[in-house]
Amino acid sequence: MVSMYDDTNLRTVSDVVGYLNSQAVVDITLAGTSKERADWIRERLSRFSYAKLGKKDKGVILRYLVRITGLTEKQIDRHVRSYRECRNLCESYDRGTFPKKYDRSDGELLAEVDNATGRLAG
Repeated sequence: MVSMYDDTNLRTVSDVVGYLNSQAVVDITLAGTSKERADWIRERLSRFSYAKLGKKDKGVILRYLVRITGLTEKQIDRHVRSYRECRNLCESYDRGTFPKKYDRSDGELLAEVDNATGRLAG
């Protein structure tokens, strides 16, 4: 994930509160794919030990993630849920497709027969 700033100095929740209260930061954007963004969010959740935080501190971390990523609260909630369930949010999956009976060579043979017979099927 490419960030316009370095947030390694934010180690505790109080650091994040100070960051959120400061007026110096405006329009920080993150560039990259959705997988990179998901990895970036997961790293921040583990860095702050999100699962062990109290309710107020979790709210602070969520506000921080919303502000930095530009995602909605609902989208961040999905990332947090996937973090708690120890799964990747951006997993690749196979769509429900029918198995292929014919390959490319079969199609070429069919086209050759069709041309040879003068396209009897119309």
